[in-house]
Amino acid sequence: MATTVNGEQLLEWFQDPANKSYFNHELLTIKKSPISNGIGVFALRSQAPVPKELDDDESNLLLRVHKSMVLSAQTCAISNLIYEEKLGAMYGLVLAFIYERQLGERSPWFTYIETINYKNSKGDLIVPLCLYADKEKAILKGTEVEFMGGLDPQDLKSHFEVSQKFANKVHKEAGLPIPSVLKDNSQFEEFAAITMAVASRAFEIDNYIELGLVPGADLFNHDPFGNEHVHFVAMGDVCPFCGKDDGCGHEDFGPPDSEGEYEEEGWEDVENYDEDEAMDGSEEYQESDDKSKEEEPGDDFSKLEEFDGSFKSETPTYESDEEVEELEEITMDYVAKIERELKEEEEREKAEEEEERDSDMDSEEEFELKELYLNPDECCDIVLERKIFKNKEVFNTYGELPNSVLLVKYGFAVEDNPYDSICLGPQIVEYRKSHQELEERIDWWGCMGWLLLREQERADEEDAQRDERGGSDADSEEGDDGRNEEEEEEEEEEEEESWLFNCRIEHPGRANAQLVAVSKLFTMSTAEFEKMIGDEECDGSTIKELLVNSKATMESKKLLRSWIDGRLSSTGDGKTRSGEMKRHLKKADPLSVRTMLIVATLNEKKLLEKALKTL
Repeated sequence: MATTVNGEQLLEWFQDPANKSYFNHELLTIKKSPISNGIGVFALRSQAPVPKELDDDESNLLLRVHKSMVLSAQTCAISNLIYEEKLGAMYGLVLAFIYERQLGERSPWFTYIETINYKNSKGDLIVPLCLYADKEKAILKGTEVEFMGGLDPQDLKSHFEVSQKFANKVHKEAGLPIPSVLKDNSQFEEFAAITMAVASRAFEIDNYIELGLVPGADLFNHDPFGNEHVHFVAMGDVCPFCGKDDGCGHEDFGPPDSEGEYEEEGWEDVENYDEDEAMDGSEEYQESDDKSKEEEPGDDFSKLEEFDGSFKSETPTYESDEEVEELEEITMDYVAKIERELKEEEEREKAEEEEERDSDMDSEEEFELKELYLNPDECCDIVLERKIFKNKEVFNTYGELPNSVLLVKYGFAVEDNPYDSICLGPQIVEYRKSHQELEERIDWWGCMGWLLLREQERADEEDAQRDERGGSDADSEEGDDGRNEEEEEEEEEEEEESWLFNCRIEHPGRANAQLVAVSKLFTMSTAEFEKMIGDEECDGSTIKELLVNSKATMESKKLLRSWIDGRLSSTGDGKTRSGEMKRHLKKADPLSVRTMLIVATLNEKKLLEKALKTL
């Protein structure tokens, strides 16, 4: 995985008031982490979090970065150009990073960018999983990584092509030099390494910035077991057109005219990128006309400075004829007058310099007192959630992520990951091909059955949570059906999910309700099936009772076992069992790429083997 270097320089960057950022250096420090190839955050002393209702002094605040200092497609020097091309989300963020990196010391994020390392200790690029050698990819054959498309580089290649077309277009139209990483196809692997480094550090900020790089927030390593010490906090509900949380008027009067069409067409519509305006393919575009060559500033990014407003010309001013004092002859009185004026000017400048120096010192002291009180609604925070201990590493969480996601996005895997699960959809599809008599049941299940069961499972889960809270919903911001707005939005997004995707073996090795229900649905008698669907009162509770809670038949167990066996025989080499893989793992470098691949495959084999034992 990509690593962080030069952490000390970043800590100095936080000391500069111009960067509108705060790092709690009295409580935290950074040093080499034993769990990764990079650095981590460590506690200088033990401290427990203050209850939120009592934390008036923001004692739990460990890091605060103003959103204007978040590196993103909306805050970078070429934000207007990215916006015009409607390259949002990761496409825009990677371009923002590349162009700010090209600015060098002229970028406000220069120090932060210098800490992002996408090469290993040998100087080799740290590339995404999809670009690994075939021998290494073979370890993941038949795993969730392959099932989710993590071994296929096509999406990454498309991303590279879109980025090249953008660079070529703005070079032609605005005179911006093409960054070296986008000049030709030979730079694809470096682009891939940069993309992974950026993606592994990106945070969801709000519905204006979307994705961004938050200096310092990426120093905290991931805890996969729910024991993280800190959480990332940012107000997400802001105006999508200007980023303000209130008072901009866009909600009442609509977006600015120039932005209305983008709202309708979609900010992330990279598929409709105008290929006619941008030259197709970077290699074909390398031959530019003579005029472009003459105007190109090379590595000097003066053109880029014009776009971020940092380039300012100074126009000399001249005194009018009336203001010029006519001098007929030089006298001693005149010389004395000039000397007196020069001395007064020198004393005045000296006094102003001393006053400015004192003012700067006062400002720094004032910032030290007020830096904690930057408006939190305009900032991204890392706050303490669980007690930290002296000299121990302080962890964040990237979310409840399985190894298939951790490997693809971050380049590492976790042994016995509690969020791992294995989809048996491919095995069910194969079974379906040879059992056409099940089509009616499959159609009913895909259109209605699995959705009713899912609703029932959610309702049961909400009831359990309500019981844990003491049966009161008075303090919850939920609708009439018990779900809050965020959960309802997630449900709408999931409506398009295939029922096959939800048939899974979950940690620590059990078939989930959806998979159990399908195995029983396929093996129940025709009479039982017709009776179930013919019942007008058939709902989620009925389906759960008949297809989940009822005792499994020998037929349904046999069917489940065949699906699990099929998946196990296609995982990795199909022969090596988890015990033998575990022995190989003990001999390997714990931080090597090969170890991470073996861990991911090992975990899946363990889940499948344990599921077989429970049947």
